[in-house]
Amino acid sequence: MIGKGAQGAVFKVSSDKRVKICAKPEFAAKEGNVLKIAQESPTIPRFYEVGHNYIIMEYLEGPTLFQYLESGGSYPKN
Repeated sequence: MIGKGAQGAVFKVSSDKRVKICAKPEFAAKEGNVLKIAQESPTIPRFYEVGHNYIIMEYLEGPTLFQYLESGGSYPKN
């Protein structure tokens, strides 16, 4: 396990993939749809698969977006 929060837990399954197990199936569906739409952005992890209560996506080393913003980082509004 590499992290957990209100929506579920994230596990590293290989050197380049992670799986997020969602507490509720609707969380997986909603996040999966957002990832599909955002695939052209260079800042979004590659999306591989969404299932009933899970999402498989690219594993990227580094802080979470929340950790980055908490440490004083910023994200462009464009």
